Amino acid sequence: MSPHRTLLATSAAVLLLGGCGLVGGSAQTAAPEAAEPAPGGTGQSASPDPDRDPAQVVLDATEVTLGQTSLTIESQADLEVQGAASSVSTEGSVDYEQGLFDLDRDVNDTTRVGVVADGTRAWIKNEGPDGSAFADGATWLQGDVDDLVSSGTFGQLQLLGSTLALRAAGDDPAAVAEGEPTTYDGVECRVLTLTVPYADAVAAAGEDAAVFTEALSLTGPARRADLALEVAVGPDDVIRSYSLGVESAPGVSGGYEVLLTDIGEPVGPPLAPDPTDTASGPEAIEQFAELVGA
Repeated sequence: MSPHRTLLATSAAVLLLGGCGLVGGSAQTAAPEAAEPAPGGTGQSASPDPDRDPAQVVLDATEVTLGQTSLTIESQADLEVQGAASSVSTEGSVDYEQGLFDLDRDVNDTTRVGVVADGTRAWIKNEGPDGSAFADGATWLQGDVDDLVSSGTFGQLQLLGSTLALRAAGDDPAAVAEGEPTTYDGVECRVLTLTVPYADAVAAAGEDAAVFTEALSLTGPARRADLALEVAVGPDDVIRSYSLGVESAPGVSGGYEVLLTDIGEPVGPPLAPDPTDTASGPEAIEQFAELVGA
């Protein structure tokens, strides 16, 4: 496998359906299941005091955000390693409790992945040079939403894996600086910044380290990179904006930009794909389960 492939998996199909990752070095192992929602995961902060220590705000916001059950995400990941560029963009809405998904992912402007679920049924498309072949040349594959949800392939932890670097704020609280507040999605946010070594970010991710290294895998000399992090946190302790930039790694540059909106808001059922362009039935459901790793 090329060290510059954008996503991690054991096959091309799972590769393109897996976490929104960037690789600068060899691939890592598959991600574990998402963590249990943190207290305050409904968007309500257990400690909304605006005078809280900046490092504690970052730590609290990381766990509360990972515990959200409905949100809209817009993320862009770019990495250049020794002149080889890769990119992944993801956007759409999810409601995990209701089993509603409407997500689109673009990989290197060549492969397009779509995930749609209406609470009962789920569909995937995977178009591009590394895409999956569905029966009769169908664009979409229909499966069971329970397989999609239980797999965690598009769970909160996997969609937001790059934010796990923020757990390193607890290693050196004094290094967390606070900037001028800003507003995102109509919410006034505290803006906090910190720079952490990549290796420290991996260690701070703890039991979720495999998820973080799937989102950003740096190996060899690139592991000496620093990560410049900036996060905007609302009074409900939910992250609205997050950025990660790779620094101090010769030949490696890029990072993540993430925007979260509609936190805790209802997600309407998406339109089902055209049934004439959809592979369905028992064999399709089985293939779907295999693709999402259910």
